[in-house]
Amino acid sequence: MMKYLAPTLLIFLILSCKSPQQWTGQGPIEVVPTEDQLIENQPYQDFDLGDGLFLSNKMEGGRLNDARRINDTLVEVQILPENQPINSSPWYAFKVWSEEEKPMWIRLTYPTTGFHRYYPKINKRGLFYKKLDSAAFHPHPKLMEDGTERIEFAEAKVWVSPDTLWISAQDFAGTGYVDRWKDEILEHDFVESINIGSSKEGRPLEVLKIGNADDQKMLMAISLQHPPEIPDFWL
Repeated sequence: MMKYLAPTLLIFLILSCKSPQQWTGQGPIEVVPTEDQLIENQPYQDFDLGDGLFLSNKMEGGRLNDARRINDTLVEVQILPENQPINSSPWYAFKVWSEEEKPMWIRLTYPTTGFHRYYPKINKRGLFYKKLDSAAFHPHPKLMEDGTERIEFAEAKVWVSPDTLWISAQDFAGTGYVDRWKDEILEHDFVESINIGSSKEGRPLEVLKIGNADDQKMLMAISLQHPPEIPDFWL
């Protein structure tokens, strides 16, 4: 029996040692300028959907453009990007509460060019979020013209109650938290705040310089450049 096993084993070893094809890098990315595009600021408001159910985008980093009740157990929300064109996976973050504890389905829709990308995370207290149970999440994919699938909309089942529930694309740190962290860092003598410009709406853009050297060979760390990119900030 061994004389038949040995060649098979040899072939397996040769195949397993074959080098995989090397990744050649990412192809060119189309640059789409948005400097001259109008920013559509959302109104910050509470949505009274009747029967003691409320949604709200009045929170740091909140994004919820509209909400309406479909039936006793289903609510539909609309998520829009702040301008066009933009990455077609808009950020969302909002609060929900109810006068009575009960299950409720929330349908996340993207009525313009967007699609659902971020798996819902929930939070009742504290800074950190947790993923919604997979049994309570129903994505609805759509076949695109190029043959790929994208999630056109998604439905999430949550338990609502008088205790406010936060639902978000990612766990995140708001501007207030970042400002407090920045002030603590600036208490060190070797840290300096440098203004490098302003945003389109006139807010200052700062750099924290650590160390006194003017050497051009520096290590730069960028954090919270985009709302969902929170892991690097915690690191």
